[in-house]
Amino acid sequence: MFEKILTEQNKQWVGASSETGFLRDKIKEILLYANKRQILVITGIRRCGKSYLLKQIIQHLLQNKIHKKNILFLNLEQPSFDEVREKVVYLDKIFEEFMSLTEPSGNVFLFLDEVQFFHNWQVFVKAKYETEQVKFFLTGSNSWLLSSEYATMLSGRTIHFELFPFSFREFLQTKKIDGNNRILLASNQRAIKKAFQEYVSWGGFPEVLLTEGEEQKKELLINYYNTIVYRDVIPRFHIVNIRQTQELAHYLISNPGKICSYNQLSKTLGLSDKTVKEYIKYFSQAYLLFEVSKYSNSLKKQLVNPKKIYVSDIGFTKALGFSSTEDSGRILENCVFIELKRRKKEVYYHNENKECDFVVREARKIVQAIQVCQVLHKENKDREIKGLLDAMKIYNLKEGLILTEDQEEIIKEEKCSIHVIPVWKWLLS
Repeated sequence: MFEKILTEQNKQWVGASSETGFLRDKIKEILLYANKRQILVITGIRRCGKSYLLKQIIQHLLQNKIHKKNILFLNLEQPSFDEVREKVVYLDKIFEEFMSLTEPSGNVFLFLDEVQFFHNWQVFVKAKYETEQVKFFLTGSNSWLLSSEYATMLSGRTIHFELFPFSFREFLQTKKIDGNNRILLASNQRAIKKAFQEYVSWGGFPEVLLTEGEEQKKELLINYYNTIVYRDVIPRFHIVNIRQTQELAHYLISNPGKICSYNQLSKTLGLSDKTVKEYIKYFSQAYLLFEVSKYSNSLKKQLVNPKKIYVSDIGFTKALGFSSTEDSGRILENCVFIELKRRKKEVYYHNENKECDFVVREARKIVQAIQVCQVLHKENKDREIKGLLDAMKIYNLKEGLILTEDQEEIIKEEKCSIHVIPVWKWLLS
């Protein structure tokens, strides 16, 4: 029943190699657990490269003497599964056909790509994990993949990774520039800066960056956005206010890094506070947007204070929102935020006496303060420095960071050191 789709998706069985794309930085971390018992779960926005990452892991296994017939890859989003995805028993049937077809010996490595498309997939995974020698690699395009309903059933059995679109370092790989070689970086700054301008214009989606032509890039990004909204958000959460959902998403995508309250957004869009809060949560679960809270020692205050909203990939702002010279600082700010997320930092914004774009917390303590602006000049220098210093004083920090488009210096203020660094250089640090 499933032999055709099995063989189509597993070319390694006949010795053919799959296109694996550029090697992702995340793979080093994941491969540390490739031979561990736990289920590895990789989540991230659609089209950020999760499928290619799985294929890179498969290639690694093959190179390390895992027999090709012990590996099963399934993209569960494929239309071939449309008629059976509502009954989890069909996952068992697919697995049985695989076992019969390849007759693997020893441990089986099972890759389920976009696993959320199969109803009650966790029942199948838990059963096979507990009764057979199966190592699972799962991907999903929604953070609710590990929400309470699934986490409870798979509690203690999973290790979770988040994948984002290309980092700037990974993007440089596509330009054949080694972002790890400091000597080459120092001698090749013109090419790096040019690449950075492309990166902050179009974001990090692999296919977008590798596509020629602005109209083609824009069309891809619009298609990604529509797929997320119309396949991952609206049907999943049974949304009926489709027009207002679109208006909210467009507003937030057009205003990355802007402080806004649910009440303010509800008045602007004619939705209730509760609905705005729910819709933003849905966008976040689909990795379209991220919320950042104002830092406070009180969790209650964090919950009620206005939020900053950032876009998962700044290319969406280029394709769907609007951008101007005045927005360039926020574009850079959004890039910095995504990199902080990529580095697994716990991020807040600071706004007591003055505003500071980011403060980073580790072990219940603020350890870093970061300000972002396009250019540090006489009109904004005092404001940017005072905002940073306000955070540094409150959290007892001796050093602070201002990230700009292309400036570099050290500023001494009130016995504190403020390091001004180009964003592109910080992204490669």
